[in-house]
Amino acid sequence: VDGIRDQPRSRGLGDVYKRQAYVWRYKLLTFISLGGMAIYILTTVGQPLIIAWGIDSYIAPGDGVPSNWGSIHLVGRLFAANALGTVVGQFIQLRAMARVRVNVLYDLRVDMFDHLQRQSITFFDRNEVGRIMSRVQNDTLSLQEFLDVGVVTIADVFMLLFIAVTLFVLDPILAMVTFAVTPILLISLIVWQRIAKPTFIRIRSAISAVNGNLQESITGVRVTQSMNRQSVNLGTVSYTHLTLTTSELV
Repeated sequence: VDGIRDQPRSRGLGDVYKRQAYVWRYKLLTFISLGGMAIYILTTVGQPLIIAWGIDSYIAPGDGVPSNWGSIHLVGRLFAANALGTVVGQFIQLRAMARVRVNVLYDLRVDMFDHLQRQSITFFDRNEVGRIMSRVQNDTLSLQEFLDVGVVTIADVFMLLFIAVTLFVLDPILAMVTFAVTPILLISLIVWQRIAKPTFIRIRSAISAVNGNLQESITGVRVTQSMNRQSVNLGTVSYTHLTLTTSELV
């Protein structure tokens, strides 16, 4: 939170590594969650393979081989066990990661408060309390969003990679046709990220200004009323909210 009056800077790899250090404080829970993620991915990808095996081996073997419906219960049992593994793997992943998330957020809030207490008096003279609170809360919420959404996204990415490898092994031509649009999606993602990042930074800065102005207005309401500055403060509040609205719409 040093230099908090400056606009929020874009998050680089350094910030990612710093936040990752909080996660690695709980290595056991993290590895348990990764293990559950691996089970979930393997069982999810295995579902269509089990169905294909049942069709090719028992329902429609091909080459004049008669169907063997009498042994189809083997496919059903394997599919049920696989489905149970999917549920168990996802439960382990979400349960362990939820514990990691709560502990990491607690450590982050404590460290931020400790850091604020070690700041000089001039730091608090330069920065409004509302602006400081906005930055502290936004940094915590951004990490919470990463742990809530980012981990699930990582699991989905690994699942897609596993599906891609499986598809290339089963049918390389179909796999190449399926992933022909991948470069277009990657280019669109890169372009969109470059457009969205400045907007995201402007919104965070505008939110900080709104909270700082609101805190100053409420704290100094007696002075405002005694000096009859209601219209002036209302204009300032309207301007900061208009800036926030414009940043979110543009």
